[in-house]
Amino acid sequence: MKKIRLIDIEMPRSIQSIVNMIANIISYVISLFISFFLTPYIVRTLGAEATGFFSLAMNFVSYATLVRTALNGVGSRYIIVSFHKGKIDEANKYFSSLFFGDLFISIVFFFLGVGCVLNLEKIISISDSLLIDVKILFSLVFFNFIFTCATGIINVSCQVKNKVYLQSIRDIQGYIIRAVLLVVLFGFFTPKAFFLGLSVIAPSVVAALYNFYYWKKLTPELVISKDLASFSVIKKLVSKGIWNSFSSLGTILLTNFDLLIANLLLSEKDMGVLSVSKSMPGMISGFGATIATVFLPSITIDYAKEDKRIVAKTIVDAVRITTFVVTIPLSFLFAFGINFYSLWQPTLDPLQLQMLSCLAVFGLIFTVSGSILANVFTVTLHVKQSAVIVFVTGLISILSTYIVVKFTNFGVYAIAGVSSFVNAISYLFFIATLAAKFLGLKRTYFMKAIFSSCYSIIVLSVIGYILNKLLNPNTWLLLIITAVIFATISAIINYFIVLEKNTRKIVYGFLVKKLNLNKGVKQ
Repeated sequence: MKKIRLIDIEMPRSIQSIVNMIANIISYVISLFISFFLTPYIVRTLGAEATGFFSLAMNFVSYATLVRTALNGVGSRYIIVSFHKGKIDEANKYFSSLFFGDLFISIVFFFLGVGCVLNLEKIISISDSLLIDVKILFSLVFFNFIFTCATGIINVSCQVKNKVYLQSIRDIQGYIIRAVLLVVLFGFFTPKAFFLGLSVIAPSVVAALYNFYYWKKLTPELVISKDLASFSVIKKLVSKGIWNSFSSLGTILLTNFDLLIANLLLSEKDMGVLSVSKSMPGMISGFGATIATVFLPSITIDYAKEDKRIVAKTIVDAVRITTFVVTIPLSFLFAFGINFYSLWQPTLDPLQLQMLSCLAVFGLIFTVSGSILANVFTVTLHVKQSAVIVFVTGLISILSTYIVVKFTNFGVYAIAGVSSFVNAISYLFFIATLAAKFLGLKRTYFMKAIFSSCYSIIVLSVIGYILNKLLNPNTWLLLIITAVIFATISAIINYFIVLEKNTRKIVYGFLVKKLNLNKGVKQ
């Protein structure tokens, strides 16, 4: 009997979206689980300052990503739309042009990276004892960016076929490899910050190998040829994607300049503490973005079929499903943050970490679905308007943060809170309303779905507060038991107050099928 491989399985559209989401969640949970155990050890071993430099190096890479985003910002969209319209030659022109364009960018950034590392101590504040270690760390992180840039476009095949779950399986193996590598390096050698840089390269190599396999298996129609690459195509993509870069710059100003500001205006210690406090908010935000990526292929495919009504429904379902999942860990952080940080980072002040984390995630209460609605601008080719809004928001945020830090005593708390507040205002009054407008909908169309997250977080946080008082989870075992109880209760509540009837039917039907229950769907 012929062996059935996961990559060959075809499934109905609604089930495929749920499978994609579950696979992404499992992948992200595993990454959280690994970080959960490794981060405290790394902080204790290296110190908050050295650990903070790794986050800063990753932020530097995000600055470099702006250039790549100009080319790749809408590239996947064009490939997916052309492919599903049967225009394979056109899709291959985009595919080949993007590959050679990324290769050129990689070569340019190799030389820029060398110059940056050689003069790093003139750019940021580094103590003499960490100088060599930090320079090697930045070198490795920059190399990883160059490698992923050169091989990134072949990742599009899973999106073309809407089989995002394959990417999740690939990522899970990468996370495990990274964890094993870190354990070996820190366990058998003198701990160094640059070990963190080595640990991100190995998963990137594994991902590239998987992407190559998926490309050849899923979309053999897509080919890379210098004869198909076209400067006019690159120019067209850049003319559209430049606005995505502009938008990304705004996002960087909002979220990725905080550590640099802390390093330059406050101290290396404040930068390190801020970096640790951003771990949980970053994980939760990334969790939401991970779920959102599941729906992008569906939204793009629906839009290619020119049915805006179905697109709008898909987006609302995506917003509510994302809200259903993300508000649970978000509410847990509000209710049990001090308990968690007391156990997770015993060498740091748990109250300070809790306050910084809550300030950082304040905006997320309203922007849980941000990644999904941001995709509307890409799919509808209205990236210019989105880019201007996000850039202006980022500019206001960084200027406000600088003023508050410079002329008040709020210090690191201002860095954590100002950008979060500014982002929430911008999202509610501009991003959400324009996304609806560009789909031909009433400007307030998505507001009900968006504000379901506020209602959910209030209810779940109150329940979490009560559980905290009743159980007082001051050990890992008790906190885990409490978290399971809280998550179960929260999921049941969110099922009714966040999901709409049709979405509940899809979720319930999927669970019934998986559990092999021969019962009708009852609502």
